[in-house]
Amino acid sequence: MRIHIINEVTVRMSGSYGFQIMAKSSLMKSMDDKAYIRPGTSEGPEKNRNVKILTLDGTGARKLPKYDWPERLVYQIPAAHRIIEKEGVIMDDGSQKLITKNELHVVVVRPKAYVSSTGTSWANETHRLRCEYPDVHEVPVSGDQSVSYSANFRRFCATDQCDIFMLNDMTMMEDLQKMKLQGPCIHQSYELKRLEHFLHRKEIAFAEVDLKRAVLCEGEGTLVDEIKRYLTPLTTHCSKLAEIIKEATELSSYEELQTQAQEVLTFLESLRLPQVKPR
Repeated sequence: MRIHIINEVTVRMSGSYGFQIMAKSSLMKSMDDKAYIRPGTSEGPEKNRNVKILTLDGTGARKLPKYDWPERLVYQIPAAHRIIEKEGVIMDDGSQKLITKNELHVVVVRPKAYVSSTGTSWANETHRLRCEYPDVHEVPVSGDQSVSYSANFRRFCATDQCDIFMLNDMTMMEDLQKMKLQGPCIHQSYELKRLEHFLHRKEIAFAEVDLKRAVLCEGEGTLVDEIKRYLTPLTTHCSKLAEIIKEATELSSYEELQTQAQEVLTFLESLRLPQVKPR
């Protein structure tokens, strides 16, 4: 790492020189896709180059292992995510040094033949980790800036907020005008998959929060019901649009969808949820 980057990270993560607020809002993260794993093969410690082979004549010679012809479709890619929380300490010589305060390691395993290493895959994993580990990705609550909610409730709200924002942000009139309901159309297939994916995500989110309703804090169950009430018109409208696209009938306007999505986002903002740390 270059020295100017080290100095910048030290200042921001340590909270020195008046950057105390920035230190709480900073997030240090590294990620990398490791070499793929080949299940059922002899790759690794038993590979030929890692095994000593005697070339002498007679019974003392070690036989070469047979090649197992691994199946390419079962290759796995372990993606390692590392989220680090640093703090600054003053050394005996008066210099400042960053030390690791907390650390979170998460490994996401993907099938190589179906989910490749792309920016989309990394963004999906980042979004998933942000929702599943809200305490790591959110600024700690202090004063009257936010309301203290349980991790399960914040996880549900984060999932809804990200999904609805993406649905609203990716609805572009230029793409909709290119869609043709008659005959094969890539824009039609894209819009259908986008709507079905959003509905599937909401089904999973509702099922998970219902299972954890018993451990929610007082009053959070009522807020969940209120969020569902705001979401019902949006999911209903998405289902109707998906059916219209499937049946290749006249497509109604997307303006109502965007209006309903914005209403849900406005309600979530009114809950004064913790601020998300910048990446």
